[in-house]
Amino acid sequence: MQGITNKNLILQVVEDSDKPLTPKQIYNIINKKVSIKRVTVRGYLRQLYKSQKILQPYPEYYCNRLIYSVIRGPLVVHNIHYSIAAPFLRRLDKFEDVTEFTGGVKLFVQFGKQRRNISGFISNDVPGMSKDALLFALNRVIDIVERDTGKVVFEGFTLTSFETNKDYPGKRLDGKISCLTKTQLFDVIERVYQKDDDTIRCEKKISSDLKVDEAVALLRNELPDVNVSQGLFVLKERVEGLTVSQKFGNRELVEVNDKVKRLEGSITKLVDVLNGKNGKAPVSGSVGDPVGQSYIS
Repeated sequence: MQGITNKNLILQVVEDSDKPLTPKQIYNIINKKVSIKRVTVRGYLRQLYKSQKILQPYPEYYCNRLIYSVIRGPLVVHNIHYSIAAPFLRRLDKFEDVTEFTGGVKLFVQFGKQRRNISGFISNDVPGMSKDALLFALNRVIDIVERDTGKVVFEGFTLTSFETNKDYPGKRLDGKISCLTKTQLFDVIERVYQKDDDTIRCEKKISSDLKVDEAVALLRNELPDVNVSQGLFVLKERVEGLTVSQKFGNRELVEVNDKVKRLEGSITKLVDVLNGKNGKAPVSGSVGDPVGQSYIS
């Protein structure tokens, strides 16, 4: 039982770390909680690695699977909104909106004659669409436009927003956290939450106009998560450092401003005295050289 407990402790240390750890580093952490030999730690690490519960990104380092995105479900797409520039609609009659359902995918096409624009959405929240299914749906939109208007759309096809999700089975969020939401670069909003008892879901919503080929290229390379998150963390640290520096600089400016105001007040009083105000007049000293002068009431 003690061996199982130590093995679980080692697994927990690796999973809690946001960076790869060496056996020595893991031993130093574990040894603060329980008495254990370093060779025992190495043995359990080899067992955990062979059972694929942890990873070894490079020799003598171990990390958890979630951070390096190895255990994960397929990337799926849903809630796609699109827009097609259609100046030819101005010369044609008004067309009825089109709604189609194919294999759980809902496709909606709206012809806007006044704005000369074709827009709509493609939706399949459960289970979502693969990249190939998305391309098939987009081609179906083009087919509908050609069927109803007699025009073939070659350009001006833009995705105005779409969402993706990816599941990480066998993982749980900290008990104090149920959902995390953050804004990334390039109008990307990321949401991480506990989908069920042993699966974490990572959702991303892109709210930036993209051409179809740009969106497909982005999906083929998969949306950045860990690297972007780490980059944003570094950027956040730098911004916070600049903010602190700015606050310090502002404080110095305030102090300098106060000193200038006090100096200005003293100079004003001195000028008033030199001009004979307040019942005072200079007694001695050269004109224009107030240093060393004495005054009488």
